[in-house]
Amino acid sequence: MKTIKDDTLEFSVVITEIQTFLEPVFDAIVNGDDCQGNWNSISKNWIGG
Repeated sequence: MKTIKDDTLEFSVVITEIQTFLEPVFDAIVNGDDCQGNWNSISKNWIGG
């Protein structure tokens, strides 16, 4: 957050966005699966995989 210099974002919002992005990848690693989805930056979700 210091790097992007955006005081309008709350820390909890940033953490939630990071979790949304990383959780499926983390789950795939833990379960020994492949994460073949594609991240859609507009809808902010994983597609396929």
